[in-house]
Amino acid sequence: MPATLVEAVNASTTGSAFLTLLTITAGALPPLRVVNDLQPLVSRGLTFIAYPFSIVLASSLADAQPTVSLTIDNVSQDLIEYIRGFEDAPTVKVEMVLSSSPDRVDRAINFLRLSSVTYDALKVSGTLMPIDFLTARAVDEIYSGTSYPSLVWG
Repeated sequence: MPATLVEAVNASTTGSAFLTLLTITAGALPPLRVVNDLQPLVSRGLTFIAYPFSIVLASSLADAQPTVSLTIDNVSQDLIEYIRGFEDAPTVKVEMVLSSSPDRVDRAINFLRLSSVTYDALKVSGTLMPIDFLTARAVDEIYSGTSYPSLVWG
């Protein structure tokens, strides 16, 4: 049986399923963890709820920022209540694991932000975009004379 995701992809047959884990984190709300499977999954001691979802990669255009679309089947109205609790755009972590070794994360993307969220009775959709590191603050605190008088001359 393949030990890693790459070995499973390159194997002619495998008994393991490729699973995608999503962790959606929004401010003070508890993280929402879902797995693209028919049954819940425990990975590294964290329980991922079974929710069918799809991730579609957009084409890379030279003059546009790459985006990814996310669609989650709205099998429970709890998901809409969770989304209504967002104050800021939530961050999304995408992880790939094998069903035979769910504690081993073979691939992870943890720099995405969920935006443009829409929902109806059947699905929740949104756009995953990279976090804009160029406009993010580098430090949380500003060193000023009032906060740190011994750092300022004179």
